[in-house]
Amino acid sequence: MDASVQSRSQCLSTPDTADTAFTIDKSVGFCRSMASTIRNSTADGLEAIGKIAMKHYGRMVDLLSRSGRLDEAYKFILPMPFDRDPVLWLTLSSACAVHCDVELAEITTKRLLVLEPSNSDNYVLLANVFARTGRLTDAMGIREKMKGSNLKKRPGCSSIEVNGVGYREQILVYNKE
Repeated sequence: MDASVQSRSQCLSTPDTADTAFTIDKSVGFCRSMASTIRNSTADGLEAIGKIAMKHYGRMVDLLSRSGRLDEAYKFILPMPFDRDPVLWLTLSSACAVHCDVELAEITTKRLLVLEPSNSDNYVLLANVFARTGRLTDAMGIREKMKGSNLKKRPGCSSIEVNGVGYREQILVYNKE
C-alpha cells in the first residue's frame, strides 16, 4: 500500500445514520431560524444577540464538523451576520485534520492566518493534515515557513478531571538546534 493510501486510512470516517442526520438537520434548522431573527433585529439589539448567538454558531460548526459534514460547516460560517471568531475557523480546521480534508484545511488556515498571523497552532494543524495525507513535502514546507517566521510549536498539554478536580500536565519537547 502506498504512503498516501495508508495515511488516508488514518482519517476518521463518521457513519451518518438516519437518526444522527435527522438530529443534525433539525439543529441546523433551529440555528438558521435564530440567524434570521438576528438579521431582522435592530442595531441596538444586534450586539447583545450576537454575543449569545456566537456560542450557538460555534456549537453548530462543532456539531457539523464532528459529524464529518465539513462543507456544510464552512457554508454555515460564511453568511454569519457578525465578525467570525477565530475559534470557529479553528474548530473547522481541526475537523479538517481529523477527516483529512486538505482543500478545506488550506482555506481555513488562510482565514486563521489573517485573524491570528502569529499563532503557530494554525500552521501546525495544516502541516499535520499534509503529513497525514502523504503530502510530506508540503508539511515540511509549512514547518520551514514557521521557522523562517520565528514561530515555534507550543508544547503539548494533557488534562484530566478526577472527582471534580482538574489536573493539567505540560509535555515539554526540546529541539536540538
